Amino acid sequence: MDRQQAEAARPLLLSFPAEDGVLREHVRELVDDADARPAADLAPTLQAALRVVYPRVSVRLQHALAGFGQPTLYVFRDGGATSGLDPDDWTTDEACAWVVTDDHGNYVDANDAAEELFGVPRNDIIGQPAGTFTRPDARIKHADEMWALLAQTGSLHSLALVSRADGTDVRVEFVTVRDGARPGFSVTTMRRVS
Repeated sequence: MDRQQAEAARPLLLSFPAEDGVLREHVRELVDDADARPAADLAPTLQAALRVVYPRVSVRLQHALAGFGQPTLYVFRDGGATSGLDPDDWTTDEACAWVVTDDHGNYVDANDAAEELFGVPRNDIIGQPAGTFTRPDARIKHADEMWALLAQTGSLHSLALVSRADGTDVRVEFVTVRDGARPGFSVTTMRRVS
């Protein structure tokens, strides 16, 4: 199959909530790794892989005849079209963990709650690249895509799976704000979610 045929066979991907660019990038990477698998086979595989980070995710296939002229995969982060994340602004809560990253994507500061969340002292956080404490199979592979999206949108809001130093996993909701500390320094605030 040539590239043009592969692109034509590729399903249209729609993820909800639409503003969750991190979810959208997870979906894109997983579909790219699937090597032109038929959409009917891709839906359950995609759903299983995404549940590592998004436990309530639902992936639904709409066949070409019913949709946009090609198979369409609908990915619902929270099980349906509405967001399951709390819309309140919790990011100013002093109990939340936060880290500051420089424009190269390295941690330059962290608070006590981040030390507790990651299970390591602040000195072991500082200097590490963003994503170091995210479970490897739950990470975006191409971080440059996320930094570009952050530069474009000014913020990212999604879920992640922190892998603590003791081996336990902690699901978190996070908000990253570009230039949140000062120009060139972004702030990511995190809180545990069940």
